[in-house]
Amino acid sequence: MRAELLGIVIFFAIASCSGNGEFVTEYRNAVWWDGNSEWSGSLYVRDGIFVDPAGATPHAVIDLEGAIVTAPFGEGHNHNIVESIFQRSNAEYLRNGVFYVKVPITYPPAIENIREELNRDDTVDVIFSMGGVTSPGGHPVGLFVNTLSKTIYGGATYEDFKAQAFHEVANESDVVKAIQRIADHGADFVKALVIYSEDYYDEGYDGRPLWGLHPALLPSIVNEAHAHNLTVTLHVKSAADFRAGVAAGVDEIAHLPGMSWPENRSPEDHRLTAEDAARAKDANVAVVTTTYFVAVRYKDDPDRLSAFKSMQRHNLSLLLAAGVEIRIGSDVYDRRGTGEGADPTRGEVENLVDLGVFDARSVLALWIETGRKIFPERRIACFERGCEASFLVFAADPRTDLVNLSSLKAGVKQGGLVTGVLEQ
Repeated sequence: MRAELLGIVIFFAIASCSGNGEFVTEYRNAVWWDGNSEWSGSLYVRDGIFVDPAGATPHAVIDLEGAIVTAPFGEGHNHNIVESIFQRSNAEYLRNGVFYVKVPITYPPAIENIREELNRDDTVDVIFSMGGVTSPGGHPVGLFVNTLSKTIYGGATYEDFKAQAFHEVANESDVVKAIQRIADHGADFVKALVIYSEDYYDEGYDGRPLWGLHPALLPSIVNEAHAHNLTVTLHVKSAADFRAGVAAGVDEIAHLPGMSWPENRSPEDHRLTAEDAARAKDANVAVVTTTYFVAVRYKDDPDRLSAFKSMQRHNLSLLLAAGVEIRIGSDVYDRRGTGEGADPTRGEVENLVDLGVFDARSVLALWIETGRKIFPERRIACFERGCEASFLVFAADPRTDLVNLSSLKAGVKQGGLVTGVLEQ
């Protein structure tokens, strides 16, 4: 296969230099799997699209020698597409077969200079929420001002971040203005944050800012966002946050409740019920996993990690039993927590299998489906006529063992080779 993959490079170079949109490549002798169905044979690509073989005389034939070919993967929750680390993140995503990324919360000026580099046939495709909607002083205000300003945002201040990286709202009038600003920034969706929102109803609550929004504002946020044709992704921590989001009609829950909790919180505050899961299903609310976060943070605290994993297992099992849509997202910059740029999304997938809730095949199907949900208006992650010609070539079947993800031999995105093992 190495020689054939080298041939891919040659043929792509010929096609690119010719500038001829009629150049047809046949990919022969592969097992094609889109996460739902599987079949064997050839597919034909012209101008970055799969085409009908009838009348499509190939100019180049690539024999994949029985390789397993899957649709590309999607990352449903990360924040690593920003100017300062874009080149590293983009390279790692493509190298690991992740072509589609959803970024909930970013600082708009940090992506202005890379906008033209995104969503090309040789870079990842990304959607952004721009700034997150929170309470005055709520998360992620402190994170941006105290930490991210010093690491990836070049000394930006609170005044720089305000109304861009975060939108602080205290009433419905603030909500209307915030959603309009977010839309004006060119956001693809809205990210809102509730964090232990049940505290707002405690008898001891004295009006002080808490970590996230008052849950009473969520319906206004959903209504305003939907009026701008924007979906709403909700950051949650507790089971009460989850319930508030479902009741308000959000489109997506950004964290599995119980992914972690501080020591002053009861584990029971994060435990979903079968009724919670049923309501989420009825409301068509999707849930993004983000379970790998604790595997990185608490890798040296096995007792605490075990408690978190037990809660994750419980909540995921309930959601799956109810038929709630699960999407794959890591919310981790790299899979070893070292800053070396390794792919965090693979860590998320491996952790989900380690929990015992999914097997390799089912979690890979979700990984593929996540990409489709990031770009629902496009024909991606499919192998039919008219679909974008993007796929991954594996020497060994990752559906039987995730270890075989390391056998990725080539990645083709919209007809162009973006990664591959090309040794002769």
